[in-house]
Amino acid sequence: MTGEQVSEQYRIPREVLTEYEKMGLGNRSGEESCIKRYDDQDLKNLSLLMTLLQIDYSMDEARDYLILEKENTKNAKEKQLKMLNQMREKKLNTIHEEEHQLEQLDYLRYHIIQNELT
Repeated sequence: MTGEQVSEQYRIPREVLTEYEKMGLGNRSGEESCIKRYDDQDLKNLSLLMTLLQIDYSMDEARDYLILEKENTKNAKEKQLKMLNQMREKKLNTIHEEEHQLEQLDYLRYHIIQNELT
């Protein structure tokens, strides 16, 4: 598939395809004709890249994760798991902060409602 086809069919922004190519992880077939082609492995990598970006990994973090994915060793998997655990902890902290803010909002609402009813 060409980059245009991948972008349209899988809704992957062209900027992401460009960054993917810069990472050096892309398939090189078709390069001679200046048309980059994406194979099944590229599509798997791009799907993983999009997932990582959607959960707030930076492009650099996503690149590091994809490099470890390509390495596919026990040590690489341990590093990936550590990266995922760190992001999970970060997300949980954000959720807890949001929950605390909701509690504060509810308290303020309760206070207003109680004053209006008395």
